[in-house]
Amino acid sequence: MKERIEGTAPAPTTRPKTIYQWKTDDVEKWLSRRCPELACQYGGAFRQHEITGRALVHMNEGSLLQLGITDLEGCSAIWREILKLRLKTDILEMKEIENSKQWNHWRIDS
Repeated sequence: MKERIEGTAPAPTTRPKTIYQWKTDDVEKWLSRRCPELACQYGGAFRQHEITGRALVHMNEGSLLQLGITDLEGCSAIWREILKLRLKTDILEMKEIENSKQWNHWRIDS
């Protein structure tokens, strides 16, 4: 059993930002973590075009080329990471929908 140290408040449980709340800085951090070797080269393009999380999940390979990411390997690597992020986001949204359905069902039955 965990003991609470006297005089300290329990740690707040905060949810991470959804991708739709990401600012350009958050996108840059994401790019640095997911494609560190490409972040130095292309991070400026994301910043210059003010790519937010909302814009990021709507991008495609053509969008990346328009940003100036002309290296096909780099473009493919970033595109794969965007697809993974989309999938993760979709899964989280489906879980939230499912949880809200269960909550609403419970409230109606009570």
